[in-house]
Amino acid sequence: MDSLSYANAIVDAMNAGGYRVEVDPDLTALLQAILRHSDKRWGNPEFDPLLHGDAVGPDRAFWIRVHSRDDDQLVGFAAARFMPSGDLLAMSRDYSFWYGPAVTIHSRLEVTADASVAPDPSAGWVHYGAGWVHKDHRGKGLIWFVCRILRGIALARWRHAYDFAFTAPALAASGHPIWGQGYAHQAIFARDYWRPGLPTLDVHLAWRAGTELMAQIEGEAVLLETDRDIRPGPAFHARLKTLSATPARPVPGRAG
Repeated sequence: MDSLSYANAIVDAMNAGGYRVEVDPDLTALLQAILRHSDKRWGNPEFDPLLHGDAVGPDRAFWIRVHSRDDDQLVGFAAARFMPSGDLLAMSRDYSFWYGPAVTIHSRLEVTADASVAPDPSAGWVHYGAGWVHKDHRGKGLIWFVCRILRGIALARWRHAYDFAFTAPALAASGHPIWGQGYAHQAIFARDYWRPGLPTLDVHLAWRAGTELMAQIEGEAVLLETDRDIRPGPAFHARLKTLSATPARPVPGRAG
């Protein structure tokens, strides 16, 4: 099963569970959706077209939104952004990864990670973020499906060699980036990340790279073809920790 067929199979599973999925290249609409939901406290400036221009245009980014079929309510979303090259460590230290080249942040981020966990600066990489699920639809495993749709579409479009997300300490401690979002590794990335109007926090990195990308798709394609119970719901959520296709492997010298 190729990556796009995999994404479509995940969409079919969501349809069977009572959800409708849309793909949208307009990140302005994503930022508007974020602002409409008060429990989404952080605005994800790394996806803001006003800050990044063509770097988050239709050729470089997209987002997916999930609606419940019974009332057509928006119940979840997340986004993907492709970088054809770039030094993630350097872009994080000066905050340009989030705020672009035109905004100056006077404090530098204390990045504790090193090149062993970061993408190759000369190769393409994809960042996933801006994830949100409505409180009434949590506990159903929706983010499991959303992350895999993002990865399947992104791989079909960009054939990247590395993808990742940044996570907060509590989420990293729960292991959710591994068993819920489908990453193969996680590690502490930076200390005291600055957020306007909010407390600073440490940032963790979750990632999957190289052959691990297609290994996940190949492993889960078999699951989708043989298990008719792969659909959003409390029963599926209870199974999530047993469904990780590629278990986490510790990174020497790093928190896992």
